[in-house]
Amino acid sequence: MLAGLDSFQLGIRVQRLVLYYPNACDVYFHELNGIVPSSKKEQLRAELMEIGAVLNSWIERVLAHKIQLQQLVNAAEFDMRITRLIDTLPGCAPASLVTNIRQAFGIPEPRALRPHPRQR
Repeated sequence: MLAGLDSFQLGIRVQRLVLYYPNACDVYFHELNGIVPSSKKEQLRAELMEIGAVLNSWIERVLAHKIQLQQLVNAAEFDMRITRLIDTLPGCAPASLVTNIRQAFGIPEPRALRPHPRQR
């Protein structure tokens, strides 16, 4: 499917799928907020895993070929949306997806929260 694409074309496809993915995460997250039978959860998990696996394989290719991608607008929000869904529905994305997205788009790792000085 991607065999005939040059670096620029691959970069464009990855950008598009990366922009689509958090929207899909939001849709699935809202579906999960209701009372959902376990069979429906499994269906949602499988669908998101399929999208995430494709995205992850494309990003791994981008990283392997050192293709420069345009920075994401609202990268922190993007990261939070995906992480929130993965926390809510474990197994809905490849384990390396968030790390690969952060690396490909230059999104810094979230900082660990430090206790307030008065709480020490």
